[in-house]
Amino acid sequence: METNLTVPLVCLMVMVAWTAGLSIAIEMYRRGQVHLGKAEPQDFPGGERHGTDRYWRLNRAHMNAVENLPLFAGVVLIAHAAEVAHGTLDMFAAVYVIARISHTTVHLLAGTAQAAQMRFFFYTVQLAVIITFLALIPMIDYQRFHPEAYLRNELYEPAEPTPF
Repeated sequence: METNLTVPLVCLMVMVAWTAGLSIAIEMYRRGQVHLGKAEPQDFPGGERHGTDRYWRLNRAHMNAVENLPLFAGVVLIAHAAEVAHGTLDMFAAVYVIARISHTTVHLLAGTAQAAQMRFFFYTVQLAVIITFLALIPMIDYQRFHPEAYLRNELYEPAEPTPF
């Protein structure tokens, strides 16, 4: 049975679920604080630091995920719309998911300078994946419609046999 779900689309679904999960965690914290009488619903202003340090890191990790989801969604959907599928894109999509989840995990666990450096590393990996997708999509698409351009290399096309 065939499916239109490519590895990058599945990775995009994972990222949407991950971002939604962070949003649910924020909502659970807020509802818990209100239910326990420790806060009022209006005590959670957008964009302003509030709550515990761990809660604020969750809030920022969620915003990072929300801010980066459109970039990943964009390149995945461009590849899908152009019907460009390739094992290399699959691998890079998986690398993006690992880097994004790692970034969030580090953000949630620590607020130290070393943790910030690790987050920056994972963020750089994510940006590299986005740029790689943008570079590979047209190259793979071109190769699909012009295979002769890639077959001129001896590695792919053996030379004519020499007569004895």
